[in-house]
Amino acid sequence: MFSMTEQLEDKTEHEFVFYLYEEDEEDPRFSFWLETSDGSGMSLYERLPDGQGMWLKPSEGSDHGAVEPTDELKAVISELMANDVSADRVHDLAPHERHFVQGIHGTVDQNPDAIPNPVWGWMHDAAEEVEA
Repeated sequence: MFSMTEQLEDKTEHEFVFYLYEEDEEDPRFSFWLETSDGSGMSLYERLPDGQGMWLKPSEGSDHGAVEPTDELKAVISELMANDVSADRVHDLAPHERHFVQGIHGTVDQNPDAIPNPVWGWMHDAAEEVEA
């Protein structure tokens, strides 16, 4: 069984990527994945056909191509964490990134514990990368 905690504790190289299933301006379908250098990975967030987003527990496998988060998304995440992001800047993101930020924002407002620890870690890493 894939263990995210073991992978991260063992310092296995990892990256975070989006998988885009349907790139629609108003209703994109995508997932946000943690992938490790040994070829394993897991989906952490899925945007479902009903337009709802869902934080996930570990699962393996996908046949869609990976898309790395843009520098602009990382900058927006950094601003979001500082509570200083403009709605226009969020709106200018690619649809999957925009809806992902909106999902994070809504989750943080309602129940921040629902966001998986690796996503929090990625958000902090993204903010540090932007500030560097």
